[in-house]
Amino acid sequence: MKLPRNSFITSSTALVLAYSANALSDTNNSVAVADNNVDSLDTVVVEGIRKSDETEQTEQTKKLSRVPAMMSDPLQAVFSLPGIVQVNEAISLPAVRGSGPADNTFFIDSLPASFLFHSVLGYSIFNESLIRDFGVHAAGFGAQYGDATGAIFDISLREPRNQPLATTLESSFLIASALVEGGISENQAFYASYRESLIHLVLPTVDKKNQSGTDDVTFEKYPRSRDWQFKYTFTANDYNRISLLSLGAQDSVTADIGLNANAALVDPGSAGQTSILTKFNSEGIKWDYEHGASELHTALSNLRSEEMDTRGTQHEFIRVNSDDWQFKTRYAYTTHTDTFAVGAEQWLQKFNYAVHLRYRPCTAFSPDCTTNLGPLIDLDDHQIVRTSAVFAENTIRLLEPWTLTTGVRYAHNAYLKETHVEPRISTQWQLNTNWSLHASWGQYHQLPEIVELLQSVGNPSLRSPTAEHYVMGFNGTLGNGWSLSTDVYYKKLDKLAVDVTDDRHYINAASGDAYGIEFQVNKDLTERLKGWATLSLSRTKRHNDLTDTTFRYDFDTPIVANFVVDYDLGRHWDASARWNYRSGFPFTPIVGNKENPDFPGFFVPVYGELNSQRAHAYHRLDLHVGRTIVGKKYTRSYFVDIINAYGRQNGGGVVYKPIAGTSNYKLEETKSLPFIPSFGVKISF
Repeated sequence: MKLPRNSFITSSTALVLAYSANALSDTNNSVAVADNNVDSLDTVVVEGIRKSDETEQTEQTKKLSRVPAMMSDPLQAVFSLPGIVQVNEAISLPAVRGSGPADNTFFIDSLPASFLFHSVLGYSIFNESLIRDFGVHAAGFGAQYGDATGAIFDISLREPRNQPLATTLESSFLIASALVEGGISENQAFYASYRESLIHLVLPTVDKKNQSGTDDVTFEKYPRSRDWQFKYTFTANDYNRISLLSLGAQDSVTADIGLNANAALVDPGSAGQTSILTKFNSEGIKWDYEHGASELHTALSNLRSEEMDTRGTQHEFIRVNSDDWQFKTRYAYTTHTDTFAVGAEQWLQKFNYAVHLRYRPCTAFSPDCTTNLGPLIDLDDHQIVRTSAVFAENTIRLLEPWTLTTGVRYAHNAYLKETHVEPRISTQWQLNTNWSLHASWGQYHQLPEIVELLQSVGNPSLRSPTAEHYVMGFNGTLGNGWSLSTDVYYKKLDKLAVDVTDDRHYINAASGDAYGIEFQVNKDLTERLKGWATLSLSRTKRHNDLTDTTFRYDFDTPIVANFVVDYDLGRHWDASARWNYRSGFPFTPIVGNKENPDFPGFFVPVYGELNSQRAHAYHRLDLHVGRTIVGKKYTRSYFVDIINAYGRQNGGGVVYKPIAGTSNYKLEETKSLPFIPSFGVKISF
């Protein structure tokens, strides 16, 4: 279960985060700141062939690591794959195939994680050299995965190398990191990584608006991010391995919102100091047993998350601490013709929360959530949520070219007294040596957000949203280095939460669907020049049963296209480019203003038909050039990344901006990240 959507402070929070990202644009562009196993697009082609040496990255991960991205971050390459939309550049929230970011679930080496991307410039929470492989299961995933109606992000970290102690230091204008790795004994090894953003050092020198106060937002503590990973492995023998893993991330920022800031002109109560802190720590122990036809993987983990937001002269705040214990085990047995797997999972989640704020229920069906606030409430309580699940899955090769996988997942939630039995099925038919067909179907559910379930502000009788996924597609080779993959998908969503004005706060009274077709073309132009292109065509809608209205979903993007090229220049030089295009997001038009009932003399917007208009299209070009020099005692790498190379300033969305002292307003296109050149150095010794 994720942390709640804090609709009551969204305007201030979004303002601070957007301001920190766009402040870099005040530099006037003169200051530098900082063979793959393609089974189908329904796992979005990011899962590489398993190698016996798990201390190395897969070839697919190495390839994606060369895609131009913020902080040379390979996980950002998922936004160059079909079906995945980056909701916000500064935060990198992923929306996948018509589902929202909150509909996804994240795993790291079987451990749960609260988030994968920092809220400062949107880079991932991992040292890029530690990611062994990552998969994005966009739809129709198997019975081993649960608690997601959207997508599963499944990250695996590589094993520590049993080598003499080595250190890698890396720094650019935006981030610095250190990695220590080595062997302890013949069968023990570890690595430890720590990274910290440097934007809090860069922004004071380039934040011209902060100095002049024209936006009436000033930083008291500049945005700051940090993350860490530690992994220890004990290989008892050829069949048994025990791993200890600890990882975490933290983001923080403190700003002063002036009375002429956009948020304060709508809600003067938000003026004053705004402070945002989000962090998590996840620790676990994992036992891997592999012997002959048998595999057993068992993990025990603890995830502790904290979200603390404060704002305004009334000192409104929300603090949510969660303590999540999880046990997972999976056993698989493989014969010549089939593989049978069973597993079990158990979660115990404790939420401690304290709030002092103006609150009203908020969902995607209420565009005025952040402007028409509710009464001031005070809460200080806790809640325990227990969930258990078991699954079974069998893959059988019925004929030489035909593989069929059937599975079922059973889950029970004690808090909601809710049980789900979800069948899932997938199949693949190898037509010939070059082409194969695949299809999958499954039923899924996801627990509601915790804020939607609490007695005082939510509805303890709320049911879990459900989804039904259908996927069909094919993939194969065309000769001369060309390959093609395509998917057609349909998602049917039900029991979505709608906010209401009575004591129930939320009820299950909405549905939706998402459908589309995706293409990915790969081409090895030469041994040194490679690339791929993707095209996604889709539609996403929601239906409110209470009002009998249908509208575009917030992240409906009919067209998404990507083009990536990677060129080995020789002499240890490489270069790559990425171009991304997508339709603008839908938005609800403003048809007028009305006086704020709580603050006379101030005005709040009056909204028109929900998501009836669309922002202009978004597109961006990123470039990368790097060189690696291998020496006897150390290895040096240099790189230059250019983000938004042609300075496109449309973020694909629209923001409401009131005009101080009047009832007038204007709608402005949101800004992209500015042109950002960044130079970095990595030294390993």
